[in-house]
Amino acid sequence: MNESDLKQLLESVRSGVLDPDQALARLRDLPYRDLGHTKLDTHRELRQGYPEVVLCEGKTVEQAAEIVRFQLHETAANLLATRARPEIFEAVRDLHAELRYNALGRTIALRRRPVEPA
Repeated sequence: MNESDLKQLLESVRSGVLDPDQALARLRDLPYRDLGHTKLDTHRELRQGYPEVVLCEGKTVEQAAEIVRFQLHETAANLLATRARPEIFEAVRDLHAELRYNALGRTIALRRRPVEPA
């Protein structure tokens, strides 16, 4: 969640599109989402201006895929997964048509919005 997402959520409550309980459900995982094997920093983009990068090294294919799946479906953020083995990309490639794998850099990436310079 970034600042724009939070403002939109608050505006939705103010205008009556969402009731407070629905908004609370969307905020429930702030600042972390515990997947059991990994704690994801869901508040990082709001605090730092960019989302958490997924480090795939040391994770099983299933663990890395679960993190990527969460990032793709639960956030509107750009995605960068580093030290990703080809089998991790194979496990997630069908989740989004624009996911790209860079074999040399061992990264999986998806750019959903422009990156703003710091």
